[in-house]
Amino acid sequence: MKTALLDSSVWISSFIKDVHEQKVKSIFDKLMMENAKIILPKIVYAEIMNNLIRVDHTCKLSRKAKENLLNNVKISVIDFKAEFWHKKIEYYAKSVRLKTMDLLILASAFEFNVNEFYTFDVKLMNAFNILKSRHDKKNN
Repeated sequence: MKTALLDSSVWISSFIKDVHEQKVKSIFDKLMMENAKIILPKIVYAEIMNNLIRVDHTCKLSRKAKENLLNNVKISVIDFKAEFWHKKIEYYAKSVRLKTMDLLILASAFEFNVNEFYTFDVKLMNAFNILKSRHDKKNN
């Protein structure tokens, strides 16, 4: 089964219908066709909620998001164990320069071995591609 990780930028665009609306639709259509499992790190969930509450003070969007994200059998909400923080994050921090939240999201993609990674953040996508290239070379 294919697995995918969607950065908060993709999730937020799916709830607020912004300039990425068509891209988001094609991402979700592709994932549905592939019957993919979606990995949702708690850090991404927190970013989604924070951003949606900022744009909608009535919290209707964040409540809708919570219901859609936490009650979907295709979405696995994941958390980090203590050993991740102590051992693994050092590698990612030394490999690429990102804000802490983005570094954790990037690390999640590799630690949970996702097949697909989606973000509208160019810097984060570039970092993912750099590490994926290194990872692919190492495994070949």
